[in-house]
Amino acid sequence: MHPESSSSLRRSVAVILVLAVALVSGLAQAQTNITFVPQVSNLDCEGARAIDVWVDAGAVDLRGLSLVLEFDPSLVVPVSVEEGQLLVDAPCASFVRWNNALDIGDSVFVDVAGLGCSVTGPGPVVRLYMAGLDDGTTPLVVRRVILRDSANQPITTTSTPGELTVRCPVPVSARIDRQ
Repeated sequence: MHPESSSSLRRSVAVILVLAVALVSGLAQAQTNITFVPQVSNLDCEGARAIDVWVDAGAVDLRGLSLVLEFDPSLVVPVSVEEGQLLVDAPCASFVRWNNALDIGDSVFVDVAGLGCSVTGPGPVVRLYMAGLDDGTTPLVVRRVILRDSANQPITTTSTPGELTVRCPVPVSARIDRQ
């Protein structure tokens, strides 16, 4: 092989390797993880507890999201949903819509969007208030999620489940229904 060809081949291989590393790095950055804060929490049956849904630093140019959060409806009930602090602090207005507020079942279905601007994680995107109904532990699971950027393109997302333990001061079996 000619020395000039060998040198040219080495340069080509080096360029391809640099491009491959850049592509893999870019793909790794284009993903975010959703978590609950606190990840594991306790709740009594006397009030509501705030649970924040967080995106990590992979959420870049986040404009909106649709989220379905699952829980055990025999143990907890959601009482309200609002934008998380990441959107509250954004330089533009935002909105939240609790799509199944009148028919909750075992999940909360929420749409949240920034109106005219994007946000970048990490930070809370949704705040959910849960009230306890009965003693027990329920997982908090992201059943379905779609995050969108300013070009309305999906942001690849994973999630880490949370857990909510309910302890009622008076056991359900000892309560008297006075009607």
